[in-house]
Amino acid sequence: MKLKLNATQEIAALLILFTIGAVIRNNFQMQIFIHLAATVGLGVIIFYVFKYLTKKTKNIWNTVISCLIIFLIIHYGAKPTDALATMLVVTFVVFSKYFMEWKGSPIFNPVVLGFFALELLAKFVPSLQLSFLSWWGTGYSFISSPIDILSITLCIIFGIWVLFSFKTWRKWGVALSYLAFLAISILLFYKVSPGEGQFDFLKFTFTNSTVYFFAFVMLSEPRTSPMLKHQQIIYGFLAAIFSTLSFTTNFPTSALLAILVPNLYFFIVKWLTLRNMQTAKPLHP
Repeated sequence: MKLKLNATQEIAALLILFTIGAVIRNNFQMQIFIHLAATVGLGVIIFYVFKYLTKKTKNIWNTVISCLIIFLIIHYGAKPTDALATMLVVTFVVFSKYFMEWKGSPIFNPVVLGFFALELLAKFVPSLQLSFLSWWGTGYSFISSPIDILSITLCIIFGIWVLFSFKTWRKWGVALSYLAFLAISILLFYKVSPGEGQFDFLKFTFTNSTVYFFAFVMLSEPRTSPMLKHQQIIYGFLAAIFSTLSFTTNFPTSALLAILVPNLYFFIVKWLTLRNMQTAKPLHP
């Protein structure tokens, strides 16, 4: 019997490999397994609770993918409040999949919206401050000295997924326009520190898998990013603008806004298109 994974299962498999890599690279620390339970474990439980209560048909793999992304982005912590904040994000993300969709689709990337919601809540409840969004489980360099076999292996696997599986998403315009505009922004606006070469930050950014994870996985999320090429270019440009704020002004939550703002742009485009279709009057002979 030949095993054939669909596009959703393929990205889930990729994230599982990244998760295994994160566990190995950090020497199987107990905090990481607690972090895994607070993300994937809790997310799966909440998924089935909501599924039972609502009787809605939902794909468990979508929830697993979201929870794995949360696991890889939020830095694991030793304090109970760290786990609590992470669990709140997971709860909000799964809740949004059941109760916060517009015409069957999310307006914003659910994971990023969950991060942003907790950032806002933390303004009123400081003890719930979100752990550092370090992207700790996504950063693997494919140019390192000494050679890191784990990093190179995961980068190769990620590259294979991009080349052979990402095409089913039909989001090349999103990812490539973002990467191109980001590279231009770094060359134009990044302030070189003493002793730092002009291209050092550019090299650091584009030889690490995090920027590609952001572009191909987070930014190109199928249901919250556009299909039309010209919209994809605008979408990638907007994301690059807000990413630029992170190294020009240290603007807070710039990485989150780099996804939420393009998401909002795409939603407005969809809403306007639907409204125009509904108000258009048929022509009569």
